[in-house]
Amino acid sequence: MRRSDLTVVPAGAGWHAVAARSSGASSLWPSFAVDFLISCSGFKPLTEHLHKYARRHSLEPEQVREIGHWSAQMLDARVLITARGLAAQCAAAASGPGDSARIVSIAIPTAGHEQRLRRVISTFAHNARRHGRPVRFAISSNGPDPAATAALIDSIAATESLPITLLQDAERAALAAKLSARAAVDPAIATFAVSDPFNAGFACGANRNALLLHHAGQPYLSLDDDMVCEMATAPDPTPNDGGLAIFASRDAFERWFYPEYNAAFATGHTTDVDYLALHEQLLGLGVNSLIASEQNLHFIGISDDLLRRLRETDGRVLATFTGHFGHPGIPTSYYYLTYSGDTLARLTAGSEPEYRAFLASGAVRALVPCKAIADASLSPGMAIGIDARTLIPPFPPVMHAEDFVWGASVWQCCAAGFAGHLPVAARHDPGLGRGILAPPLRDQPPVAMWEFAHLLRGVITNWSPPAGMSDTAARMDTLGRYLCDIAGAPARDFHEYIRSFVLQHESEKIEFMEKCIEEETDAPIYWHNDIEQYIDQTRQALAQPDFDIPYEMRGKWSAQEARPLIQNLVHEYGRLLRAWPALMQAAQALRD
Repeated sequence: MRRSDLTVVPAGAGWHAVAARSSGASSLWPSFAVDFLISCSGFKPLTEHLHKYARRHSLEPEQVREIGHWSAQMLDARVLITARGLAAQCAAAASGPGDSARIVSIAIPTAGHEQRLRRVISTFAHNARRHGRPVRFAISSNGPDPAATAALIDSIAATESLPITLLQDAERAALAAKLSARAAVDPAIATFAVSDPFNAGFACGANRNALLLHHAGQPYLSLDDDMVCEMATAPDPTPNDGGLAIFASRDAFERWFYPEYNAAFATGHTTDVDYLALHEQLLGLGVNSLIASEQNLHFIGISDDLLRRLRETDGRVLATFTGHFGHPGIPTSYYYLTYSGDTLARLTAGSEPEYRAFLASGAVRALVPCKAIADASLSPGMAIGIDARTLIPPFPPVMHAEDFVWGASVWQCCAAGFAGHLPVAARHDPGLGRGILAPPLRDQPPVAMWEFAHLLRGVITNWSPPAGMSDTAARMDTLGRYLCDIAGAPARDFHEYIRSFVLQHESEKIEFMEKCIEEETDAPIYWHNDIEQYIDQTRQALAQPDFDIPYEMRGKWSAQEARPLIQNLVHEYGRLLRAWPALMQAAQALRD
């Protein structure tokens, strides 16, 4: 059981009033019992909740029995709910299986890398042929040599006998002009959607937006150009193998680490299945129907927001993801330090040299242990099934980790939208040149390791939609206006907003890492030392005058140049969100 979705307020000395959203009823409870109630944030047996709470607060047996007495009454009052009860509510609310997706198009954003494009197109085309699947490709490239890319795509299309559409700078500019005219949208907004007018230098999101517009009204698969159609499963069993997991506010991937980059591709547990069909197992389907049809449910972690959405909407899976093996797609293996449970045990089980090799190589196999339904906690962009039959928000056109931001935009804008995850990893192989920044960072200036995407995602997740607003276009417009209001402030005020955000973000990071040290008492000393060094690095960085500049902007722009760029990018993404429904409608009309 866990606590329900509650409003809790003090009601005088020693008492709290508690209102449950699901029933609308309110009741009075002793404050000590409510403190325990609030701590029950995940589905666990009551005895486990009590044991953990008693240990944390050093309670006497009599105090534990008293809390147990009150918690039994809370269950009757439905301020505590059971996993079985939630599953029954979802089953009762299921309105149908949803509209399953049939994927016939694969979209690839790229910078025109020849070897990668040949590999990704040929391997995924061969997989489709082996399973009798017709498939076509759409490529959006912002590479440095458009003529060479066009010749390359013509060659691949002829060799593989494939229909391939290529969108480059000229085609995207023409598309933006057509759509802005048809949708009566400021041409600068459409241009920002599919290009890099601010010269940010990394515009994968612009390619993704062009492909999303190209597929308006259709489901499709989006693949990074460094993906390879080789698939693998978990190297060993995990506790939640099989069934269906539901999770929120966490990274639910299990991970296995390798001491050398290429070692990630030499291990077994490979599988050869229809890759498009994997995504079709969940894409477009009704969430409540999926829950109703599954006897083996795992509630790994449920936020109040996800609990509310399960109960109050006819949820649909709008984006699907597989795991990956090879490069993790993140800039630094410092993130590895904060993993927990079996994943942390695998990282630290061997000697310190082996642990250091894991961090330096970055090579990993990462996937969910079973099919899963989730919020926006996890949205890796290497391979995404996208259901563009419904209105889906745009990606931030520029800067890294655009998939991380897009996941939050989908969750906030699509009131009944969920993510789906499949327990299969696909090969992600940018090559040894990609590298990864590994701890410890000694003898280097302190720097706060946060990216522009953390800021933009944080602003988006801090937004609360107006009560009762379920229409996606209306939510997109309201969220866009919110971003425009924040970034439309005078430069000094916006700078202060960034500083406050980063201070809070890094403060929460330090608090989280200190909690990791407190909870992982069995982890080896070298892991503890790395965590403490990271905490110290973060503290020192907050005392620097430019701590508010994202990690990936350092060295490319000065602080005086980066701050107005950040402000412009947030403002323009807000404008893009507001205009996006009209642009997508115009794109579908052009397709039709």
